[in-house]
Amino acid sequence: MKTCTKCGCEKPVTEFHKCAATRDGLHRWCKACAASNGNKWRGSNSERKKANDAKWRTANIERKKASDAARYAANRKKERARLAKWSVDNPEKMRASREKWNAANPDRNRESKAAWQAANPEARRIGAHNRRARKRANGGRLSPDLTTRLFKLQRGKCSCCHASLDDGNHLDHVIPVALGGPNEDWNMQLLCIPCNLSKGAKHPIEFMQQRGFLL
Repeated sequence: MKTCTKCGCEKPVTEFHKCAATRDGLHRWCKACAASNGNKWRGSNSERKKANDAKWRTANIERKKASDAARYAANRKKERARLAKWSVDNPEKMRASREKWNAANPDRNRESKAAWQAANPEARRIGAHNRRARKRANGGRLSPDLTTRLFKLQRGKCSCCHASLDDGNHLDHVIPVALGGPNEDWNMQLLCIPCNLSKGAKHPIEFMQQRGFLL
């Protein structure tokens, strides 16, 4: 047991921080008193605290990285949720931070993008359609799992010629974006590659008439 010199209470030694400067190797104040005093000081010296923290981070870059990595690893789910919430609450800061990191790490940024695109080909394809629709201001946004749902709905067959889509397929706007078609799930179909290249930006009625399916 040890008596805190601030509050005068006798407490177990586990309630005291270690301190090499004292004879018993423990701080004179208990943890509760030390925390209360620290909070009071920080409240009265917020700018000084920020300056001290910034100075310490600059002088201990590697130590800070190791500390952050260890804390993140120990609280992975909690940290991911916190970062996700912060990103939603601070979109401009998040965008600026991402742009700053990308500019400072161009090689890592390219490698990261290439790895993600290789691992997520369908998401990449959906994203390309969404970007094209945004540029044309057609409105709408495709669901991430759209290709999988269409493949199942069409039973793995091309909407036009009914050939198997197993050897490759294209995600097609039934009414082309170039003709004002919306970028919505209901306006999408899967075509085999030859049919999609042949259809291009044609209206579906015109295309099917050329193929002899409509009079």
